[in-house]
Amino acid sequence: LTRKHVTVALSGDGGDELFAGYLTYQADKLARMYGRVPSVLSQKAIPWLVRQLPVSDSKINFSFKARRFVDQALLEPGQRHFAWKAFFNESLKESLLQKSLLAPLLGTLNGYSPYKQYYDEGHQFEEITRFQYADTMVYLIDNNLAKVDRISMAHSLEVRVPLLDTDIVEFAFRLPDRLKMPGMKLKHFLKESTKDMLPQEILNRPKKGFNVPMPRWLKEGLKPLVEHYLSAEVVSKQGYFHPHTIQHLVKSHMSGKADYSRNIWALLMFNVWVEKAAFEREPMG
Repeated sequence: LTRKHVTVALSGDGGDELFAGYLTYQADKLARMYGRVPSVLSQKAIPWLVRQLPVSDSKINFSFKARRFVDQALLEPGQRHFAWKAFFNESLKESLLQKSLLAPLLGTLNGYSPYKQYYDEGHQFEEITRFQYADTMVYLIDNNLAKVDRISMAHSLEVRVPLLDTDIVEFAFRLPDRLKMPGMKLKHFLKESTKDMLPQEILNRPKKGFNVPMPRWLKEGLKPLVEHYLSAEVVSKQGYFHPHTIQHLVKSHMSGKADYSRNIWALLMFNVWVEKAAFEREPMG
């Protein structure tokens, strides 16, 4: 749609990483306080109460955020921040992968390793800025910028990222945490510096992100795809994953016991890709 009107567009990528715009930065601050709560509450009572919350199909709901928070809040700071962005933890990966694939990968499944490299490298920064540095070097570069570049280039659209101008990046990393995120205020400095240029409805609207209602879609319009591509028959035939683990994820999600939408979506896309790749390799009759 954009390409119908222009050949060059501007993207706001980098704003969250440079100026503390992610909800995970709020969670990091809450986790510090949570760590001071008596263990009988933080490790038992509160997690139990959170798991009694009804699972919602809305985009980013309170139940989803609360469960993710208590599951990771007591981890080491860098690891917990990474874990809030990851959906396949190490134990789930081990239960998913077939032994023939798992054996050569043991010791290399830890997705935290590349993130930890940059978290350790950013030790000179304050706490929030240290998380921002690791997010910039991993999440922004390998996820956000990559997907925008690929989809825009696929439509001959050039997308530029003004917030990632070298001077702006260097300036942002020199700002103290208290200016970027006083209390729980996300993007505080960026909002304050642009309040005379932007309307209030833009400055004060709640964060939305680019999430789609995947939990509901998988139960409704995409359900036939899930039932086919994640069926025990198809999964067994492809030979990458344990069918019973996938069936557990699907049944738990479809029954409303848990929200495994991100995991199911990733597995669904992988299996669709496997089928497509296999079809393209088949010789023509």
